[in-house]
Amino acid sequence: MFTEYVQTRIWRIDSVTFCSALAVGLLAANVLIVNNYRDLEDDKSVGKKTTVVIFGRKAMSTVYLINGIVATSCLAMATSWSPSWTVAGWVSLIGYYLYLWKKIIILRGSALNNMLKFTSIALLAGSIYLVVVLSIWPQGTFKYYNPFL
Repeated sequence: MFTEYVQTRIWRIDSVTFCSALAVGLLAANVLIVNNYRDLEDDKSVGKKTTVVIFGRKAMSTVYLINGIVATSCLAMATSWSPSWTVAGWVSLIGYYLYLWKKIIILRGSALNNMLKFTSIALLAGSIYLVVVLSIWPQGTFKYYNPFL
């Protein structure tokens, strides 16, 4: 939301913008979680304090799952006005995150390289979903606040 404000000098105050920003942010955070999850042993051996080193595998795999579920729920809320066919997009993303989470709790080390790629694909898929669905949003329905006017 702040990136949009910096670029447009318009502050959007609505649930669609907030839910969209939260969804993309959580999906991006999951990419970082997988990266830290993969590098746990190396980070621990050199004394690096990542979230996975501090909280452990189990806690961070749970955070990964919660982030995925909350993000897809936010996608659903941000696009709840849309046609019913769009439901398939976020339901598929929830299923994809459950699949990835099951893999994450099993895999270790370099075997997580593919999980990093697949989590990035989930971020891309969620972002594309938002672009496609929000591009059909009728103009003039957002409430704008411009502090410079």
